[in-house]
Amino acid sequence: MRPRRPGHPPPPPGGAPPPPHHSPASFQIDHLDDRLSEGWSVLMVGTAQHVEDVDEQERLLGLPGATPWAGGSRPLWVRVVPDEVTGRRIGGG
Repeated sequence: MRPRRPGHPPPPPGGAPPPPHHSPASFQIDHLDDRLSEGWSVLMVGTAQHVEDVDEQERLLGLPGATPWAGGSRPLWVRVVPDEVTGRRIGGG
């Protein structure tokens, strides 16, 4: 295992390491409707911020979709502060 660099939290067991605090980051979400042959895609590019405030972490845990669908412990919350948001619709003829 490589030694950690300052600002780099440890990776979760079996998972990828989170981005360093204040590093460039992106988030993409897509939806496809096979039945209608249409969908959409949104890409957000910005800066990673670790959410360290315990009250904010508790608030985030209470939101719908906060539980990882793959299961397991995810103790670090990362917020992407957007610099640019782009998107597109797909299909729909």
